[in-house]
Amino acid sequence: MQDSKVLTAEEKQREIEKIQADKRFVGHPVGVLTIGLKFMCNSFSYYGLTSILIYYLYAALPAGLGLTKTEASQLLSLYYALVIICGVIGSYMADRVFGPRMAIRLTCIVMPIAYLLLAIPGLGIVGYAGAQGMMLFSSMLGGRSMDALTAKLYKKGDTRKDSAFAITYVISNIGACVPGITGTIALVAGYHTAFFACAVFSLIGSIFFIVSEKKSFGIIGTEPDDPLPPAERRTAVLKLIAGVAVVAALLSFLFTNRIITITQFANAVSSVGVVAPVAYLLYIMLSPKTTKEERARLVYIIPMFIAVSFTLLVNYQATTVLAIYAETNVNRNLFGFEITPAAYWTLNAFFAVIFGAVLTGIWGKLGKKQPSTPAKMGIGTALYGISILFMIIPY
Repeated sequence: MQDSKVLTAEEKQREIEKIQADKRFVGHPVGVLTIGLKFMCNSFSYYGLTSILIYYLYAALPAGLGLTKTEASQLLSLYYALVIICGVIGSYMADRVFGPRMAIRLTCIVMPIAYLLLAIPGLGIVGYAGAQGMMLFSSMLGGRSMDALTAKLYKKGDTRKDSAFAITYVISNIGACVPGITGTIALVAGYHTAFFACAVFSLIGSIFFIVSEKKSFGIIGTEPDDPLPPAERRTAVLKLIAGVAVVAALLSFLFTNRIITITQFANAVSSVGVVAPVAYLLYIMLSPKTTKEERARLVYIIPMFIAVSFTLLVNYQATTVLAIYAETNVNRNLFGFEITPAAYWTLNAFFAVIFGAVLTGIWGKLGKKQPSTPAKMGIGTALYGISILFMIIPY
């Protein structure tokens, strides 16, 4: 393949169109498989970690960190809120500084290190803080670049696009079926061994993407969609690094000297988590680069934003409140064997694979007759709401 720097604009467009017309992977560009397998490794690592992390936080020393259940829940809830905020920053950086391909490459370097910090015995709360910090930094670098890159594999109006996201979702949840495995590893060999397994799969996914990206995507995603001038890009990167360093130092000082508590910090971040996406939406709407037609369409994002907010509100309970409930209030005896509470995450992923595969086929068959993306989000949000009602059924 020719170097993108020596291609003319017409040659670049022909190469992009050739990749977009590709149907080698179940009727889709082969890049969908690359992204799906990267998602799968990410899911093995991420869900393998989050399914046992809360138990590690409140497990008695030296096996865990010896925090209270309330502190452990607050720390994880805090992390999830910060991920959303950092993801907004990451999407901006990918869109204006790095481009999705470079953004993903950077996360490929950072994420394995984050898991390795948790895998090293003896680091305690410092190791945990370092790992979570690296994960948040990864979000600041990458944002939603994987989704953006998936969308770039299709021309505008290509009905295969929604099906592609369903495919990557199904493949991703194959990796998400492992919490039962990491839970068992933690039970038999300790939490640090389980975290090491997560680090290994994160590294495998990173290596796979870096090795295969050029053949899978060609020149797609190599440039930012709305690039800053070169000098401003360098400044933006320096500001990001400096900002992370200053915030990390400040938080370290505040917590070390007991000036603020976990609860106070969690409440502050939750408030920012509500305001930041709204502020970003207003920034986009008021931007001179946003046309009148685009500004009118942005209004329709608001219901979807609310739907996603409620969906995540339910979803994140699985690794905090419901995770504690599974360990303390659920009879986990299965045919004479006691399963780990982390195994309940496996059930979630198992059904996601089944239903995701079915829906992928349905969207593919319906083509242009399939429901709109907002309609699908509305149906999904309603199902999330119904799912939590099962918890009120007496047993």
